[in-house]
Amino acid sequence: MLAGMGGTIWDGAMIAALAAARAAAVRHDVPVGAVVLDPGGDVVATAGNEREQRQDPTAYAEVLALRAAAQSAGTWRLDGHTLEVRFYERGAGETMSSGTGSTGAAAAGLHLGWVTSPVTIRTPAGPLEIRSEDEMFLVGPAQIIGGGEFYFESHDATNT
Repeated sequence: MLAGMGGTIWDGAMIAALAAARAAAVRHDVPVGAVVLDPGGDVVATAGNEREQRQDPTAYAEVLALRAAAQSAGTWRLDGHTLEVRFYERGAGETMSSGTGSTGAAAAGLHLGWVTSPVTIRTPAGPLEIRSEDEMFLVGPAQIIGGGEFYFESHDATNT
């Protein structure tokens, strides 16, 4: 079982995911890392984005980690497994969460039949639950970190 500085499996998994994200950045890819834990909390797969390296539009960290976890488990069904993701943005550094990346990871797993809805994705900001019905629904922590006002002029196409 992987433990990090805080002593929990989640801390260790996040450290591993961040290392994979940094490695992706070194390869000049979008810096995203993903780690899959089995139901007992052991890391069974780690991956970073490899789209540039492989010249493969599907070589996202989450998809690669899920594929490796399925191979490790000997089955394409990963029920009970947990996907940990860490996002590292160029110029901004590590981010707490990414709804788009997490939803994409869940959508890939659901589409391939590797997981069933609802899917839980763990991020440093907290767990995100993605449900698939006729549409995708994302539930998780949110925090307003800024504010402002936006003004725009309405342009009527008939009155130019």
